[in-house]
Amino acid sequence: MARSVSPTHRRRRGALPAVTAGATALALAGTGLALFAGGASAAVGNLVANGGFETGTLAGWTCTSSASAVSTPVHSGSYALQATPSSSDSAQCSQTISVQPSSSYTLSSWVQGPYVYLGASGTGGTDPSTWSSQTSWNQLSTSFTTGASTTSVTLYLHGWYGQGAYQADDVTLTGPAGAGQPTPPPTTAPPTTAPPTTAPPTTAPRPPRRPRRHRRPRPPRPPRRRPRRRPPPLRRPPRRRPRAACPSTC
Repeated sequence: MARSVSPTHRRRRGALPAVTAGATALALAGTGLALFAGGASAAVGNLVANGGFETGTLAGWTCTSSASAVSTPVHSGSYALQATPSSSDSAQCSQTISVQPSSSYTLSSWVQGPYVYLGASGTGGTDPSTWSSQTSWNQLSTSFTTGASTTSVTLYLHGWYGQGAYQADDVTLTGPAGAGQPTPPPTTAPPTTAPPTTAPPTTAPRPPRRPRRHRRPRPPRPPRRRPRRRPPPLRRPPRRRPRAACPSTC
């Protein structure tokens, strides 16, 4: 005798796989959106490694003189860069960063100290440079555009020959990130100016000198005429008194 199966006891196999597939699709879509958002923020974020020196070291930087990460003074966080120039060294610290060709970038840093310079080299165009000389924290900022074949730039900080120590903190370079790892830095240090024989530039330039007034030329003086000498006055001979007549006895 054949058994008849009631239709109410049959399992529905089509609904559960459809729900699972829809949930998987939504999860993948959300993951894709998150990855896209993360990639976009990384492309325009700070490209400087250890820009705030919060590792407590100079990791990512190449310094040519005595430099270290100090805990005071700092602009923000726990550490900042401090370097002391010498009579033959400007105490430069540099970092090579991968960039995109034909792109705009903004470089900034908080600094304090005598004659602190911030700039970039190897941009493929006009290399920017700016400086300040203040005893309190102040922000230096400059911008540049990379050349058509530029894939890396070298940003730098340095002081001035024979001046006191300087501090730097919160170094940032904003713009599109370059593809791949940055090219290795050159074997020689970036070109620096020779030690000057004169004092560094002052913060306030001298006012221009007033033009000299042109005096009107004086007319030539006539030659002096020698006064004519007058002849001495004629002296009259003295009058002789007539002698008295002699008496008959003389």
